[in-house]
Amino acid sequence: MPALLLIKKLDSPVPAAPGKWLRGELVAVFETTAPRGSGEEVAAGSFVHFEVTDKTVAEMNQYLATYNRLIDMNVIAGPDPQGFRRINVRNNNTNASGTIGGWTTETTDNIIDEWNTRYPTCNLTTVAIITGTNPGDTWQCEGTFTAGQAQEFEEVVIEQGLSVMDKRKIWYITEAGMQNIEAAGGSQSGTAQQLGGILRDARLD
Repeated sequence: MPALLLIKKLDSPVPAAPGKWLRGELVAVFETTAPRGSGEEVAAGSFVHFEVTDKTVAEMNQYLATYNRLIDMNVIAGPDPQGFRRINVRNNNTNASGTIGGWTTETTDNIIDEWNTRYPTCNLTTVAIITGTNPGDTWQCEGTFTAGQAQEFEEVVIEQGLSVMDKRKIWYITEAGMQNIEAAGGSQSGTAQQLGGILRDARLD
């Protein structure tokens, strides 16, 4: 069954925040026959629609992904006999400019505070927030760990690193695409290939 994309028509009139909806962002994917709230209709003025005629809802759900962190961790130095290690913690979902999804001192300090509270002898510290593939996507830290703490440390990184989330959508409709949909009355249909011409991966921004 074709998939119907619900797309934000205008920026939400609220202060800038990680969860603020922006024009062109894909809000939800419905089956074309599924009931929708009155606010989700084109006539309500908050959204526009694009029906993908050759894809299902399940196939289109991948385009609802956010910058919520996707973690990769690697030990780049150590361990020495005392267990000292230097670790790269990379967020695989960061935009090219590092302005969305990148590590901040707020998120890394949350991790450090939690880990050092549990294990004061670790003395976990930040070495740098550095450029990997994208600016700001990698947090480099170091400390003294005992054998078997890797899984727990990863859990703390995910728990505390996710406590301040970037909820920006990764995929969005280009401004030219939005204007085309609006010119068609706020509702347009086409194949996935046609959608691809107006759909952009914001990790490239």
